[in-house]
Amino acid sequence: MQPCSKWGGSCNLLYLILLYRAAATIYMKQGATVVLSPGPVTGPLGYVKWTHDGNIAAHWRGYEITCFQQFEGRCHINTENGTLTINNLILKDSGTYRVKIDGVITDVTKFKVISPVLKPRISSECNSVNCTLTCESNITEDMEPVWFFWTIDGVQRPGPKDLIITKETGRDFSCTVKNNVSSEDSTDMKNPLDTGNNKIIIFIIIIIIACTVGGLLCLGLVLVGYFCWYKCRNPEHNPEDPSRECLGAKMLEMAPLNGEKDCFTRARHPPPAGQTDAPRGFPRAEVLGPSSWISGSLCEELISGDLRMTFTSTNS
Repeated sequence: MQPCSKWGGSCNLLYLILLYRAAATIYMKQGATVVLSPGPVTGPLGYVKWTHDGNIAAHWRGYEITCFQQFEGRCHINTENGTLTINNLILKDSGTYRVKIDGVITDVTKFKVISPVLKPRISSECNSVNCTLTCESNITEDMEPVWFFWTIDGVQRPGPKDLIITKETGRDFSCTVKNNVSSEDSTDMKNPLDTGNNKIIIFIIIIIIACTVGGLLCLGLVLVGYFCWYKCRNPEHNPEDPSRECLGAKMLEMAPLNGEKDCFTRARHPPPAGQTDAPRGFPRAEVLGPSSWISGSLCEELISGDLRMTFTSTNS
């Protein structure tokens, strides 16, 4: 106490400076962990009490640590040095904290819990001469104070939320939103007034559309070709057209009935039970029922009898 009486006003000024530094606001991020220290302590501790805005937050009396109110389940006191740890900070944790060790207040700490900023995006409004770029982000009261920055061709500078540019201002733009606990950047944006960029974008769009249309046409041709091939390989799916030939294969069914010079053709698989040999010079014949009409020397050779035959040429 003697130095204070000796220096008078200087001692009071020093006390005010220390008090101001102890009460300076510290910003903390919502959801983070904070460790509050009482400062240097000597000897074993017997009693530690922390208060928040005048209300008891946590205390230790030598045998049990107790946390109160919103701090319950989220705080801890180190019984060797008196530090208070608060986990998963919430906005309500903001305020002034005082610690009393063995009946003596040793330190005052003040902090404010704020939310981190969100990722911004750039919107633009242009005319033929200039554009107004706006750094848009959902800013709420629990995030403040908030600052905006613009990066133009790799060089960052502080700025307002809105930035007016011309074609000569730069080519690449991005904006940054910051507060005391976080920082978020937007995606890069090209200068809307740079017509070269617009031509590149249009060219890319044309290429994408052309590739899409070409791919669809190719797919359509493949499907049509497969459909035709499938129909040819499976003539039984088209009984309306018995004279159809596919891949060099033709199936004929011939049926001279009751001595008349009438013949039928038909392709049917598999044949019913029973078969006979074909006339000389013809392939194997299978007995089948009648179908559509044909005529010629072949029918005349088979006019006798009631045979109904299918001749299958195996050219393929």
